[in-house]
Amino acid sequence: MTLFERQRAVGMLEAGMSLTDVALQFIRHVSTIHRLRHRLQGTGSVKDRPRSGRPRKTTPREDRFIVTSSRRNRRYSSRKLMRLLRNATGTRVSDQSVRNRLHSARLKACRPYVGIPLTLRHRQERRQWALAHCRWTRRQ
Repeated sequence: MTLFERQRAVGMLEAGMSLTDVALQFIRHVSTIHRLRHRLQGTGSVKDRPRSGRPRKTTPREDRFIVTSSRRNRRYSSRKLMRLLRNATGTRVSDQSVRNRLHSARLKACRPYVGIPLTLRHRQERRQWALAHCRWTRRQ
């Protein structure tokens, strides 16, 4: 539930509505509303409690920027997207973070192919040429 929904639910409970009625209103289980009321009584607030784990470097808006930039040009590598984000927002992230954001959107960064795509015939012809023209293979 969002913070706004939680505050509305608490307001309904304080107005005298039952747990079941509030749960039906928000299409939640009764135990969810019960835990919410219990948290309010214990802490005096319905805000999220601090969680463990490393905080995210990018905001949801920056995540969307990465994904839309990648969708606009599918040939961009993660390093190119990283540079675009830094130029647009000033946020410095690693290219691995960019790949993680794309992975969560079910996308992949373009990885440039290193090497010349050769068919079997091309490889055979290159080998024959090398055997005929290289000094170390020539017999004198």
